[in-house]
Amino acid sequence: MRYLLPIILLLLIIGCPKPDEQLDPAICDDGYYPCGPDSQECCLDTTSHEFTWEIDTLGDYGSYLNDVAIISEDDIWVVGKIKTDSITYNTAHWDGREWEISRILRPVDFEGVFAFSQNDIWFVDGCKIFHYDGQDFTEMWMCDWQQYGVNQVTSAWGTSSSNMYFVGNGGSIVHYDGTTFSRMESEIMTDLKRIAGSSDGNHIFATGYSYISGHNESVTLSFTNNHWETLLYADDYLGDVSQLEYGRMSAVDVFGDTCSIVSKEGLIKYNFINETFEVVPPWKAKISGHDFEAISVESNADIMIFGFRGFISHYNGATWSLGDQLDSPRSVSAWFNSGKLKNNLAAMVGIVLNYEDNAGALVALGHR
Repeated sequence: MRYLLPIILLLLIIGCPKPDEQLDPAICDDGYYPCGPDSQECCLDTTSHEFTWEIDTLGDYGSYLNDVAIISEDDIWVVGKIKTDSITYNTAHWDGREWEISRILRPVDFEGVFAFSQNDIWFVDGCKIFHYDGQDFTEMWMCDWQQYGVNQVTSAWGTSSSNMYFVGNGGSIVHYDGTTFSRMESEIMTDLKRIAGSSDGNHIFATGYSYISGHNESVTLSFTNNHWETLLYADDYLGDVSQLEYGRMSAVDVFGDTCSIVSKEGLIKYNFINETFEVVPPWKAKISGHDFEAISVESNADIMIFGFRGFISHYNGATWSLGDQLDSPRSVSAWFNSGKLKNNLAAMVGIVLNYEDNAGALVALGHR
């Protein structure tokens, strides 16, 4: 017994690292880093909250913008209604130096734009779908407004120009397979505002809301295995998360295996592989007390939500930050209808709601 204790002590000493010996840090996946020099845990990379904004107004009072597509820092498209003394336009293009306004084929307001490259861009005006090949605009589809009503295609998303989806009012969903446009059954009458999906196109989501039969109705639809079904439903503007009622669901985007949905009860994060939900409360995501109309998820550590009066909520991988710098310095009342985040560039579009000289369609570019 007297020999056993020294042997145990020797084994303990040999098995323990020396005081100055460091463990190898953890090997982390892309987007993560070792939490410390000898940490075996991985922490999420962070991005910067700091954006420098340039604000422009296009057109006269009564102008507004509905959507934006970023191809690069010197190639950005916006759509909406741009009024001037002589003519009303429906789109504008940024070439890195200035905005050039133009009108696509007919004098109506445009609702949405979705771009793959400078030679592959889709536009929707509510009833018609157009494609731009870098030189010419081609009308691709026209709605049956007498049977299905107006604003049947207001938002677009796809994995390629041979696999495009368009959503609009009354639960309207249209698919293009590169040859044929076909209507898809949604089984709802709610107006659909946004659509986004996974990079492989196997999981697609659409959100929307409308005032139906005396109450506010909102949905998030999920398209999996060639079938649209209701993932989330709310029959009130405000929700009750304890009852799985999320209130109005206004915007959606997808990154990796997660669908992010902006709602009155917070940011809903749905992992469609594990079929699990996580809700970031509105006070934490900095979206309490305001209406937010768009979300853009560049990575798990780079999320931007765009809303009323120029409020922007940004997640950098560690913290949420709410900025309203687009409102106060200009003494204007701004409403953002849409926004996009790509790499270190953010673009937001909407309307200035006052009668001052700078009233008109609003576009803001943020550089980081």
